[in-house]
Amino acid sequence: MPVPQQTAAEISAEMAKSSLPTVLIEGKTDALIFRRIQSRLGLAEFTFFPCGSRSHLLAVFEQFRPNVSSRIAFFADRDLWYFDGVPAKFSDVIFTFGYSIENDLYFDGKERLDELLDPGEFQFLQILLQNVCNWFGFEIGLRTQGMAPEYAKHSILNPLVIPKQKPDFEPSFLSARGYSMPETQLQEFIQRDELAGLQGKILFDCFKKVFDDFREKDQAKFAHSQLHELCLIEGISASNPTSRINQIITAIQLKLQ
Repeated sequence: MPVPQQTAAEISAEMAKSSLPTVLIEGKTDALIFRRIQSRLGLAEFTFFPCGSRSHLLAVFEQFRPNVSSRIAFFADRDLWYFDGVPAKFSDVIFTFGYSIENDLYFDGKERLDELLDPGEFQFLQILLQNVCNWFGFEIGLRTQGMAPEYAKHSILNPLVIPKQKPDFEPSFLSARGYSMPETQLQEFIQRDELAGLQGKILFDCFKKVFDDFREKDQAKFAHSQLHELCLIEGISASNPTSRINQIITAIQLKLQ
């Protein structure tokens, strides 16, 4: 049977009693990434504690009452606060630069990922990314009309959303969503800093679509975790202290001093 998730109050009480340097993170994806960081950099003195979700982590932060010996840091994705700004009450949380940790990985490792593609794949990816950013911008723009975006409900890997070997969305899908081009300012905000505003999972799904649609079974394909690893190698390089990942690590270390 699965272990029941601790409540925010239970996690907060546990952290308040602990003197171990601990970084509270969101969930499975962050845990996998930070374990790789920990392994590669030898950060054995830190404990990474997944809270289960972003909302759960933020609830723990609001309830947390540290004692004098507590050495606790909170790390979370900006998510939609990339567009709205982080509320002042969460100013002590360390947030990603882009929408999610995957966006920061991509910022550091984009050139390495581009090297995996042949010229035809690279050209296809650029068209695909532009179309995906337009659709994502439309979904985000729905919020200004009091409507909920549904980008998390529709995978771009679904051929009913984007047909195989095509960079364009299925017209019937866009019609059903009531699609229209987003405002230029919003498009630019999503695409700046190497697509920092495009949800990271969707961004890496674009690479997966290229590999799945155009490569034979005997050709190299890369899962999200493998692409993350390639980006991480660039992000933690000692020769690149201002990489997004190195800046996050530094911020965590300062919090835990």
